[in-house]
Amino acid sequence: MFTGPIDMPLRAKSDGGGHPGDGKRASMDRSLPTTRGESMSSLTLLSRSRSDRHLSRALTLLLLVGAAAASVSPSPASAQAPTQTAPRASPQESRGPGFVNYDVRLTADDTGGSWHGGMSVRFVNTTGVVLDTIWLRLWGNGEDGCAAPAVRVTRLSGGTAGDPAVGCTALPVRMAHPLRPGQPALVRFDLHIAVPDRDARFGHNGPYYLLGHALPVLAVHDGKGWHLDSYSTGGESNFSLTADWTVRLDHPRALAIPATGSAVARPARPGRTLTTIAAKRVRDFAFAAGPFGKREALTRHGVLVRLWFADDVSAAEVDDTLSGAVEYMDTFAGWFGRYPYPEVDLVSSHFDWGSMEYPTYVATYPARTAVAHELAHQWWYGLVGNDQYADPWLDEAIAEYAKQRATGDENPLCADPFWPSPDAKVTSGMDYFNANGGYSLVVYLLGSCLMHDLERTMGPDRWLAFLRDYATAHRYGVSTPVAFRAEAQAASPVDLAPVFHRWRAS
Repeated sequence: MFTGPIDMPLRAKSDGGGHPGDGKRASMDRSLPTTRGESMSSLTLLSRSRSDRHLSRALTLLLLVGAAAASVSPSPASAQAPTQTAPRASPQESRGPGFVNYDVRLTADDTGGSWHGGMSVRFVNTTGVVLDTIWLRLWGNGEDGCAAPAVRVTRLSGGTAGDPAVGCTALPVRMAHPLRPGQPALVRFDLHIAVPDRDARFGHNGPYYLLGHALPVLAVHDGKGWHLDSYSTGGESNFSLTADWTVRLDHPRALAIPATGSAVARPARPGRTLTTIAAKRVRDFAFAAGPFGKREALTRHGVLVRLWFADDVSAAEVDDTLSGAVEYMDTFAGWFGRYPYPEVDLVSSHFDWGSMEYPTYVATYPARTAVAHELAHQWWYGLVGNDQYADPWLDEAIAEYAKQRATGDENPLCADPFWPSPDAKVTSGMDYFNANGGYSLVVYLLGSCLMHDLERTMGPDRWLAFLRDYATAHRYGVSTPVAFRAEAQAASPVDLAPVFHRWRAS
C-alpha cells in the first residue's frame, strides 16, 4: 500500500480523505507546503542540496506523509490459472481453514454503491486441532466500526453467528458440530454492502466506487490460535490464506467492473449485465464499479494488463501508466519468477488516500512509482503471503525496494538513516506503529534500505537468485521473519547478521 506522497507526485493535502498521519508529520506538512506535481525525485534532490541536516531530514520525512464497457474480455487462452492444492504450512504449525471456496452472488443498485445478495464459504479444517468456532473477518467495517457497519451478515446457516467483535471486523460462527481435523464444512449467509461515502480504498469518488476488502474472508488459525487483530487505518491488518473465488455481480450495464480474477459478462435483465468472475488461489477479492475508461496491453510473458481509468486521468497519464505497468510486470517476473495468473487489472485515479494492492488487481495513483510498488505486491503479499499486522515489512519493504530498483528512485535514508525513536524497528508490527507512528518511514524507506544492503552484501546475482528461490518455495504460502532470515543466510557466502542488526531487523 502507498499511503501518501512517498508513492506519487506530491499533492496539496485536501481537508477530506486520506489516512491520518501522526501529529508531528501533520505539523511538518503544514509548515512545509508543497505544490501539486512535485515528484519524489525532485524533493530528494532538493533535500540533498541543503546544507542544513535537519532541513534535509524534514524534507525527506515530508515524502512520507500519509495522506467503459460493461463486458470484460476473457483471458488469453494461453494463460493457465493456478489450481488449488494443499495450503503450505511450516513444520511447526498447520494453518487453516484450508481448501477454501468462496461463492458470491450480489446485485447492485443503480449506482454501484449498494450491493445485496448471498455468499457461501466451503472449507476444510486443516489446522490440526478440533474447531468448534470459526471467524469471519469483515474488514469493510474497519473505518466506522459498529456505529455504522458497511458490511452486514444476516440469515447465516451452517452454524450460529455470535456477537461481532474487534470493532465489528470479526464475526464468530459456532459450528453446528465441532470440526475434526480434515473435516469439511459449509457456511451460507446473506450479505449486505453499503459503500461508505468517502474517498478511500473502500469508498467512492463521485461515480467511481471501490470495494476493497468489502467481501468477508475467513480468519487464519495457526499455532498462535485465531488471528483477530484490529483494523489499521495507516497500513494493513490483513492475514488470509489462498482460496478459490466465484463471484457473480448483477449490475447496471453502464458500469464497468474491474476485479480480481478473470471475468466474463453477458446481458441480464433489460439495462443490466451479469458479470461472472473466477479467481483461483488468491488471498482476497476486490472489485470496483463505475464508468471507467479501459485500455489493454500484453506483457512479453503473455500476461494481459488491463488499465481502467477515471475521468481525472489524462491521456498522457493513461499511456504512461499502462506502459509502466507492462514494463514492471516483465521486470518483476524476471526478478521474482513467473506471474501465474492470466491477467492483472489496474484502476487508476488521482486518489487522495494513496494506492492499494489486491490479488491480480490494484487501485493506483497514475504515477510510475505508485504503479511499480503496487505491482511488486503481486509477488510480495499476493503470491508470497505474510501476516501484514505482525510483519508488515515482509511485503512492504520488499515492494518498496523493488519499486526503487525498477524506477531508479534513490532512497537518501540508506546513506543517512534517521530513526524516529530508539525502539523503532523495521520488524515492528502494526500494533507498535498504530501507537507510535513512523510506519512509512521505518517499514517503507528504512525497510527498503535493509533490502538494498542485503543486495550489496550478497551481490546482485546471488540476491536476486535468493528472491526467486524464496518466492518459488513460498508461493501461495506464508512468509515469516524466521524463514526469510534463515533462507537468506543459507544463500549468502557471508554472515548477514550485521546487516539485519544494522537495520534493526534481527
